[in-house]
Amino acid sequence: MESSNNSDLKHIILSQGYIASGKSTISKQIADRLPAIRLETKDIPVKVVDKESKDFRYKLLVNMTMDALKDGRDTIVLDGTFGDKKYRDMVYRLAIQYGAEVIIVRCICDDKNETFKRIEKRGDPKWKDSYCLQEYLKQQHDKFTWEEGVEDPLGYYPFNDLDLSIITIDTKTNKAVLIDPLDPDMSVDWENSGMVYEGDEEDAILACDTIVFTLMKLLNNIMKENNK
Repeated sequence: MESSNNSDLKHIILSQGYIASGKSTISKQIADRLPAIRLETKDIPVKVVDKESKDFRYKLLVNMTMDALKDGRDTIVLDGTFGDKKYRDMVYRLAIQYGAEVIIVRCICDDKNETFKRIEKRGDPKWKDSYCLQEYLKQQHDKFTWEEGVEDPLGYYPFNDLDLSIITIDTKTNKAVLIDPLDPDMSVDWENSGMVYEGDEEDAILACDTIVFTLMKLLNNIMKENNK
């Protein structure tokens, strides 16, 4: 789908989360409504059998994102697990190169029963063994953390995850939260929305002038519809 071109600023929206977290559903809804072009790791014809093939798959995704930016697309939604910081760093470096703003939409579903139901509907033989699935989900959940940037050999500016706007969505409860890493313990209800902004009021006002506010309003509507 064509992206809007009412601004010179480019945006990369990273829709990430582990299997059956709802990230693909959310990313499709975001891309349809912004509108934006959507790129997904699952659409890349590379079978992941080891670490090297997984690395190659993400490199191809980033190359496709670069091509989209070169073609003048101003808003791109990326759909993938992005559990390892090195894969998020690939996107951060590309964003720096093309002057794009990165917004992370992290999808979670902490209800294990709901997660199992979603996977069963897919009928994926890979996850017939419920024990293996449970161990995988626990591993994905336990190992994930927002990380600080580390200077790399190529001299790129170290990008911290928490330097970015991060929206966390619980796709079971249909609640979205915008996290302010500078003051994560503060929370202010957004007026006329069902979401909570974690940060101070001044930051909330500043966010109103960015795509983050647009995205939060859009997600609020999506959450309401998903609750019906």
